[in-house]
Order: sequence, then C-alpha cells, then structure tokens
Amino acid sequence: MPWTDPTNLLTDAGDPLTSELVTALKNNASHARRSTLNIKSFTVAGSYTWVVPPLVELIRVTLVSGGQAGTATISGESGVQITGSYVTTPGATMSVVVGAGGLNNGQSGGNSTFGNTALGIVTARGDRTTPGAAVAAFVTWDIPPWMARGGLRGIVNGSGRPGAVYIEY
Repeated sequence: MPWTDPTNLLTDAGDPLTSELVTALKNNASHARRSTLNIKSFTVAGSYTWVVPPLVELIRVTLVSGGQAGTATISGESGVQITGSYVTTPGATMSVVVGAGGLNNGQSGGNSTFGNTALGIVTARGDRTTPGAAVAAFVTWDIPPWMARGGLRGIVNGSGRPGAVYIEY
C-alpha cells in the first residue's frame, strides 16, 4: 500500500527534480516502514563497493573530494563537497571511491565518486571544477557543488587530506 502524507507536508515546488522526489516519497511504502537512520561512512582513500539494503530506494549521499597539497609558501585548497538525494534499487551494487589528498607541491586532491553505470555516477572533483553532467544522478541537491567546501587542505609543505563518502538510508 503506498504511503500517504496525512498532514500534506510534502509539496511539489514546481521544478521537475523536486516533483520527482516528492512522487518517489509518496509512492514508496518502504520509507514509511523505516524508523531508523543508518549511515555508512567511507573515510579512507580507496575503492569500495556497497550493496543497497532491502526496501531502500532513496538514499542521501555526501561526497567529499580530497584536499589539495600545500606548496613551499602557501596552503592547499579544500576539496569539494556535494550532497544530494539518489534514487536506487534494493540489492544494487554501488561503486564507492574516496579521493586521496594531494601529495605535495600543490597537487590536486583525488575525485570521490558514488554510483553505478545503470543508475548514474556522481563525482566530487578534487581539482575543484564543477562536477558537470555526472551529478544528474542526484534527484535533488542539498548543497550545490559550486557552493560547498570539502576535504581539508594541505598546510604549507603538507599533503592534502583524503575525501570521504557518506550514505544515509
């Protein structure tokens, strides 16, 4: 039986992405049955997989790219952070990559990515450029990529810090 919004708190803001999210929430009974919030964290640079649990069709993902290394005279820049809602399929295997921090002399941090080719891949780029079309997999944005700051910057003559990927479901 589809979930209903008895207090009519969910409203359509008129844009296509919000409309799609509101429709998904109102039509998905699994959201009404879930009373706990789970968070899966990936905070060490590297590649991982994550299998979407049963009944989970909408998740919130935060990606943080690695921070830029410092140089002999200046600190590096922070990485990029993006957060958004992602429509998925129970049992789907998702690829997770946590970007490494830049090593030295102003090297950019690594990209952090989440998703799969069937459902879409989202990228927080370590070189601080706009993520581009890859972010289309997000249904809505909590923080647009060009407004947020991410992984810790490298200090003078120091390495940048690794990024992270957080999944809320």
